[in-house]
Amino acid sequence: MNSEHEEQTAIFEWAKYMQGQYPQLSFMFSTLNGIRLTIGQAKKAKRAGNKKGISDICFPWNNGKYAGLWIELKASKGRPTKEQKEFIEFMNQQGHYAEVVVGSLKSIELIKKYINNQL
Repeated sequence: MNSEHEEQTAIFEWAKYMQGQYPQLSFMFSTLNGIRLTIGQAKKAKRAGNKKGISDICFPWNNGKYAGLWIELKASKGRPTKEQKEFIEFMNQQGHYAEVVVGSLKSIELIKKYINNQL
């Protein structure tokens, strides 16, 4: 069983490899909300604007139907928090496509569907 970090790393390795076919993937980024921080680092990040609930991955490319794609990545047994659910609902209301996805393979499938306007 892979950790969320390993799953997310696999997604970004795939994205880097696929940039020749899908150049817009070069703008996909991670919010780093899943990174464990010391108490001091967490306080500093919060003061700098880091917020609970923001999805793990953002693909800020408008595919003609949605303004951007947000993925809340979970490892096999992960469950979204209340704040994560609220953020996903808000982003969907704002014209983005946002979803909780388990694992890298399903996330990559979702990204491909998003790029090819199959959602």
